[in-house]
Amino acid sequence: MSTSKKISKLNICTIILLFMLYLQIMGINLPTGIPFYYELDEDLKPVKSMEFLGDEETVKKAIASVAAQGKAK
Repeated sequence: MSTSKKISKLNICTIILLFMLYLQIMGINLPTGIPFYYELDEDLKPVKSMEFLGDEETVKKAIASVAAQGKAK
């Protein structure tokens, strides 16, 4: 594969990821410091939606913490 095709595929992947984030950002609370990934097939279509890398309890606590930000105490 030529360098230009590799760069094109990288740019397309970046654009797709940003678009997917844009569509979902308003409906979810993204915790900081916990990486996540999308699993894509060879046609760059999502096989799995956003999945966080970390144990489930830590992710839940982080999401709850982000959701609570800005709420009156």
